[in-house]
Amino acid sequence: MLFKPLKSCGMWDTWCFFHKGIHHLFYLHRTTPEITFEGISLAVSRDGVHWEETGEIIHKAKDAENIGSGSVWKTCDKFVMNFSETRNGIQEIFFAVSDDLILWKRLDNRYRFSPDPKWYKTDHTGRWDGIWAVRNKDGSYTGFFTAVPKAGPMGIQESIGMAHSKDGIRWEALPPPLFCWNKWGRLRTWEVGAVEKIGNRWWMLMGGNESMLGCRGAAMLKRKEEIGMFVYSARNLQGPFHAEKNSWRFLTGPCDRFLMTYFARFYPTGKEILVNHHSIEPPEKGRLLVFAGAWMAPLKLAKLTKQGCLIPYYWKGNEALKGKEQDFSFENFEYWPEYALKCKIKKQTNFIELTQPNSSGVIISKKFFDLATGIIIEGTIVLHRIKKPWASGGIIVETECKKKSTVILLNTKGFVEIGDLLAALPEEPSLTRIIRYDLKPCNLIEQKKSIRFRIFLRQRFLEIYIEDILIQCYTMTEFPTGKIGWVVESGRVSFFNVCIWKMSLDR
Repeated sequence: MLFKPLKSCGMWDTWCFFHKGIHHLFYLHRTTPEITFEGISLAVSRDGVHWEETGEIIHKAKDAENIGSGSVWKTCDKFVMNFSETRNGIQEIFFAVSDDLILWKRLDNRYRFSPDPKWYKTDHTGRWDGIWAVRNKDGSYTGFFTAVPKAGPMGIQESIGMAHSKDGIRWEALPPPLFCWNKWGRLRTWEVGAVEKIGNRWWMLMGGNESMLGCRGAAMLKRKEEIGMFVYSARNLQGPFHAEKNSWRFLTGPCDRFLMTYFARFYPTGKEILVNHHSIEPPEKGRLLVFAGAWMAPLKLAKLTKQGCLIPYYWKGNEALKGKEQDFSFENFEYWPEYALKCKIKKQTNFIELTQPNSSGVIISKKFFDLATGIIIEGTIVLHRIKKPWASGGIIVETECKKKSTVILLNTKGFVEIGDLLAALPEEPSLTRIIRYDLKPCNLIEQKKSIRFRIFLRQRFLEIYIEDILIQCYTMTEFPTGKIGWVVESGRVSFFNVCIWKMSLDR
C-alpha cells in the first residue's frame, strides 16, 4: 500500500532493520515477471512511512537458480545479512556483511551454511531458508529457519530448523526445536517468519496454509480455512512451542481467494517491536501467484492484550500518512443503486443515522476521492438492533464494476465481514446481496457502544482497524472509483465525527 519498487518489476519477502533513526527495508526482487527472484534490494525511510528506493544491494551468484529470504542482525562490529540460494533444487544459506547497511560484501563459501544430514533432509524435499537470529545473553546467537527435519510422524513436515553461532556468521545446525502439535497447529508445511521475546514468552510467526488436505482443523471447528501468518509461543527458546489458540491467526486471509498478505516479520526498533509485511495485488489470469504485484504495507505494532494474546495494533508512526484533510459532509449523498430500497436518514454536517429494520439501506457520496494516492477514514460507529437479533453497519467502496462494490460490515454478533456488495436489479430493489469473503471476530463490537474505526484505502488495498486493533489487510479484485458510502442492515447505525485525510504519498 505504501511502497512498490520502480527499479524492478516485483518484490516479495520483506525484512527491516532500524539504525540511527533510519528504517531500512530489505526485499527480494526480480527484473522481469518471467524469472524467479534474483536479488535483494533496499529502501530507506526516516519515518517508516515514506520510502526512498535505493536499489539492488546483493545479486544471486551466477550458478544459483534463485535467491531466497533472509534477515539482518548486528554483531560487535558488523551488520550481517543471511539469504538462501538454490542450486539443482537444493537450498543453502549464505551471508553478507556491511558497515553501514547500504554497501554489502558477500562472504565466500567458507561461511556457507548447508543442510545438515544429521537432523534434516538434504534432498529436494527439504528446505534451508532464512535464518532469524536471536542474540543470547552470552553474546552467541540462536537461529530459527525453514528446514525439514528427518524424524517425525509420516506426512508431518515440521519445516522448522534451529542453529547456533558464536559470532553471528559461522553457524552449526542444532536439533529442531520442540513443538506441541495440536488441532490448532498441526500443519504440514511451515515457513518461519521471526522469533522475538515479548512479555515473558518467546513468540514465533509462522507462514502456513490451513486448507491443505490433512490440515483442515479449521473446517472441523466449523470455521473457514485461512492462509497467512500464525502464532506459536514458548517460555524458552528450545520450546516446546505451542499454537496460540486465542491469537492463532495473526494476519491471515481466506483460502478460497488469492493470497492478500504474507510473511509478516517482527521489526524491533529499540523502544517498540513492530511488524512488517507485504500486501499483494490479485494475480493476473493465467499466471502463478508469485507473479502478483506486492507492496510494502504500513507498519504495525506487536502488542499483548490483557489476556496475553499477541495482536497487531495501529502504529502511531503512521500518523505521518495523514496529509491534507479532505472536505467532507454527509449532506451530498445518493442511494446506491438509485432504485434500491429507501431507509430513514437523519444527517448533519458530520453525523448521519440510517435506519432500516427489515432489509438494508446503502447511500454513497457524490464526491470522488483520490484513491490512487489514498485516503484515511476515521470515525465512530454505533449499532442498534431493532427487530432481528442482530444488526450490521459499515462502509461501501464503489468499484469500477458499478454493480459490484466492496463492503465492510460490523455486526452486533461480534464480527467484521468483508465482501462484495451486489447491486439490486430495478425490478427487484430489495435484493441487494453480499458475497462474504472474509469474517473476523471482534469482541469489541457491542450494541449501543461507540466504536472507533480507522480505514486505510489506496488503490485496491484496504486496512481496517477497530479501536486500534488491526482487523484485516484486504485486497479488492476491482479498482475503486473514488466514491465511498454508508450501509445499514436490519437495524439502525449512526456515524459520528468522521474525518478523511488524503495520504501524504506520491502516486
